[in-house]
Amino acid sequence: LAAAAGPCVLIAAAAILLFLTSQGPELGRSVAESGIIGIGALLLACVVWALMSWYWARQLLTLRFGHRGKWEALAPSQHTAPNLPDWIARVGLVKLAETLPEREVRLLRRWLGFWVNALPRLCAMAPFGIAAFMLTPSWAENGRVLALAALVMLLILRLRRWIVARMGWQDWQPRLGIASLVFSAVTIGAFLLFPLELGQRFGAVGAVFLFFAALLPLIANLYVWASRWRVPVLLLVFGLLALLPPLQRDRHVVRGLAEPPPTGRIGMAVAMHRWIQTQPETLRNPPGAVWQDAEAATDLPLVLVTTAGGGISAAVWTALLLSALHDDDPRFAARVFAISGVSGGALGAAVFVAAVPPLGQPSRAARVACAPGRALHAVPNCLVSGIAAVALSGDFLGPLVAGFAFGDGFGPILAPFGLRIRNRAEVLELAWEAACARAGCGALARPFHALMPGEEWRPALFLNGTHVETGKRIVTSPLAVTMRHFDDAFDFFALHGREIRLSTAALNAARFPYVTPAGLMRAADGTPRGHIADGGYFENYGAETGAEVFRAVQNLLEENRRNGAMGTLVLRAVQEFLDHNRGEGATDDEAALREVRELIEKNRSVRPRPVLIEISSDPALSERDLWRPASGQEAARCVTTAPQADPESALPVCGDGGGHFLTQTHAPVTALRGTRTARGVQTVRRVWRRAKEEGAEAMQFVLCPQGPVADDRPPLGWSLSRTTREDIAEDVAALFRDTALLNPCRERNRMEMIRLRALLAGRSAP
Repeated sequence: LAAAAGPCVLIAAAAILLFLTSQGPELGRSVAESGIIGIGALLLACVVWALMSWYWARQLLTLRFGHRGKWEALAPSQHTAPNLPDWIARVGLVKLAETLPEREVRLLRRWLGFWVNALPRLCAMAPFGIAAFMLTPSWAENGRVLALAALVMLLILRLRRWIVARMGWQDWQPRLGIASLVFSAVTIGAFLLFPLELGQRFGAVGAVFLFFAALLPLIANLYVWASRWRVPVLLLVFGLLALLPPLQRDRHVVRGLAEPPPTGRIGMAVAMHRWIQTQPETLRNPPGAVWQDAEAATDLPLVLVTTAGGGISAAVWTALLLSALHDDDPRFAARVFAISGVSGGALGAAVFVAAVPPLGQPSRAARVACAPGRALHAVPNCLVSGIAAVALSGDFLGPLVAGFAFGDGFGPILAPFGLRIRNRAEVLELAWEAACARAGCGALARPFHALMPGEEWRPALFLNGTHVETGKRIVTSPLAVTMRHFDDAFDFFALHGREIRLSTAALNAARFPYVTPAGLMRAADGTPRGHIADGGYFENYGAETGAEVFRAVQNLLEENRRNGAMGTLVLRAVQEFLDHNRGEGATDDEAALREVRELIEKNRSVRPRPVLIEISSDPALSERDLWRPASGQEAARCVTTAPQADPESALPVCGDGGGHFLTQTHAPVTALRGTRTARGVQTVRRVWRRAKEEGAEAMQFVLCPQGPVADDRPPLGWSLSRTTREDIAEDVAALFRDTALLNPCRERNRMEMIRLRALLAGRSAP
């Protein structure tokens, strides 16, 4: 094992990556669903990696123990075996001056010879075994696949012997070594140039296999030359890793556009003013309503959404849910004032905003997603839902893995030569943009402020990241994030000196630990302003920013209510606009005041009423964590106990509180991970409590378990199988059923949908 460390370590690394994470089984399902092309690409990657592992394991073992044709025969049998290393001859209880008995020496030599012969063949079978365990969870199926893999490798080795004999290649091993180095160079070059295309073609598993196959010749040759020069291999590797950070200092800068952010970005008061004015008359005045005075006014629902993180599953759930709500009621997108999202929820919110017409125009694939026989066909007037479904149906993990392994692995080495290689964050953004363009929402690649709420209201996004150096929130929004309305949060555009795309804004909130890099922000003059990481570091619900937006809206509405008309809000908005643009010479004060008088008269009967929508994307949350003060439900103690109706009782401890033998080792990480959920739950409950006190409405939509176990949840990653996506689509379709559902989670969501429909229609919620 030590002599063939390179192949063995890479095989172990692949097994750990694919088996010890939740993403591995999901990738296996995705490959199985991809048909003959996907399975063929994976099989090709398996064959290449198997050949590389076999060849270099054989070469390294030959270098260590000599060629098998020169091994000494073991008397009295005809077996040959390598000589034992000196340190093996002095193991056990044998003293240094003594040696092992001859019989034991023969046994050890035969045992060593067996493994020197068998290990390369096992290395060749390992890629097929890893693929087999991913594709088929059944042990019986795995046994058949492994048997087939052994047969394939036997045929390949026999074919190699036939080719060598046929071509008369007596020195075939050096030729194969040169061919493997050429393959390594070609594969690395191809993935550096086309990470998106090749990552999608081979998928995450195939990209990992090809990366290890291309890396193996380099590691093996490094080992060979380091042995000849008597230089420790680990010292070389760690030395190279130590040189990489200086070489990639600017590698992970947040991707920006050439132009700076727009000046004069509006604040909350101006946004409220625009939201009211952009409510179409047909939407603001329900059919049959009489708008004569304030007494006859009907409440105008002002929707605020918070959506939690959870990788691609959170993105799919958020995008499909919001899109289905808009398909069901075309007033919905115009009613949504703001969406606060984190991680995958932020991506889902961005896709929804880009998919809403007129920016979003469904492609043929999007229409197919709404066709009869598909789960989304149950969504009334399915259109935007189809766009969202197709936009998030791609394999984003394959390009990300290709960009990570090849781009970020070799890019820093090539940087001093003037070669710019895309980093994995940029590759992931391009994958999102390409998938959204195919679906009909090409606006994901447009400048972020191009989607700023204007004449046609488009929900204002508040996408939450974390400032690495201070731990504070960084909010990416088209609205100005000021200290008047936001406590202790940075405005991304106040830190970053350039405009960005909508896809980059989504990634600002979804920079998973290690999977995607922390992005370096630079001011307009090039000064570093720190790094932005995943918003889930701070809290994973988007609730903190959502709470501040809700508080700002309530304060503005309360100020208006004290004066009895919408005029105060309009005056406040115009004053804030004039203050923000003072000195630019572009504002006509007389025209602004004239507009104020008109707006006061026009909006005297409008009474916005906040409606909070919480989107939860973690099926593993307990009933106690999902309980909300204003939901009308009893507060649950734990999942397995009866509800606790007494609000005066202390919060009970649920789950295992005894600890484990490694508690002191993993306690810091476990505490930090648990804090994200606890802080989010606390903040959401605080918002619900205030909503109840101030007459606002609140509702919760929960992603249901994706299996028979209560805490079954999709994996945290950027790739979902078709089966899992269909399960999430079924959760969305269940919202529109006319009869009660047996699934309690889906039934609860359906009842919340009934309440939301009533509120959007201007009626009181049942």
